[in-house]
Amino acid sequence: MSQQPFGDIPLFRELSRILASGEGPLNLEIARQVALAVVAQAGVASAPSGPSPYAQAVRRSEEYVAGYSRLTPAEPATVAVLDRAGWATATLTEWRWLLEHLAGRFGEQMPGPGDGGGAAGLQAMMSQIGPLLMGIQTGTVIGSLASVALGAYDLPVPRDGRSGLLFVDQNVAEAARDYGIELDALRRWLALHHTARHVVAAGVPWFGRYLRGLLLEVIDSIEIDVSGIERRLIELQEGGMETLGSGLGAGDLLPIADTARRRAANRRLRALVALWEGYALRCADAIAPALVGEPARIDEAMTRRAVARDEGEALLARLLGLDLDRSLQTMGRTFCAAIVRLHGPEQLNRVWDAPDNLPTLQELRDPFAWIERVLGDGSDQELPPA
Repeated sequence: MSQQPFGDIPLFRELSRILASGEGPLNLEIARQVALAVVAQAGVASAPSGPSPYAQAVRRSEEYVAGYSRLTPAEPATVAVLDRAGWATATLTEWRWLLEHLAGRFGEQMPGPGDGGGAAGLQAMMSQIGPLLMGIQTGTVIGSLASVALGAYDLPVPRDGRSGLLFVDQNVAEAARDYGIELDALRRWLALHHTARHVVAAGVPWFGRYLRGLLLEVIDSIEIDVSGIERRLIELQEGGMETLGSGLGAGDLLPIADTARRRAANRRLRALVALWEGYALRCADAIAPALVGEPARIDEAMTRRAVARDEGEALLARLLGLDLDRSLQTMGRTFCAAIVRLHGPEQLNRVWDAPDNLPTLQELRDPFAWIERVLGDGSDQELPPA
């Protein structure tokens, strides 16, 4: 790579004049503009006016889930219905705690003065262009997610300042049409499934803090390939402003190295998400016939939709260095079913007594190992038939 200072490159010199806002490692205004541009390309319809089409279903779901799980949030969940632009704007604000920590971690990974070669020039350039690149990448991720998100609990990222549920009714209506599902039935199904996740998140006092800690641990384990960034910057210079305006795909994001520390952090996060998803699904499965009617068709359609992973989720997984896939739901659901069949729902609920009671990934695959460690018996039992 050339030793020429980055300030002498016309593209970066122009961007530094326009975009050096000094607001920190992430340019949130750029992220917002990019997100809304992505949403506009996908098309925006206003959220439904009048009474919420989800409120009654959420209220009924709360009663059923709390009674079935014995977990009770301190307050009833609030319910909001947003359009795609509203989801993108709200998510940038409510995920700011995570996004800025991520951007700061990337900033820490930049070489400092005296590291040799062109490192000082790279650091000087990244102090100006880094917030822009992070803003573009963040906006691309959020905008892509806004075009497909159904609600607040699609992804396991806690939201600052929100104590309840939100739904993107335009995306829900499109999903109902695409899969031939009656819209009101899908709304009830989503209300139940998202409420089940919310009851755990809000009803277990330590859950939210613990999940945040795991996400931050994953981010703190990130190590980036500086040489890969240098190659990407050369590509940006050669492509000019058109490259920046075209958005960034999963393969264009800052290169993250695979390390033992990152893999260990991911295992801890995956174990919690698998349990959370599996527990919520177990509750929803038991309650759905009373609230949804015949949920099997919707279950099958939403499973097919989930398997077809959208670009926004792939971008988020790459950007955060996460390793989350749909197999976690199956693993968590199987674990919960095994504990309930062997020892009943009260013993399963002991997973929420304290973080030390949470199963590891290995214990999720081998419920008897968790039973022996936490319950202290049953290691030689066989599972009864399902």
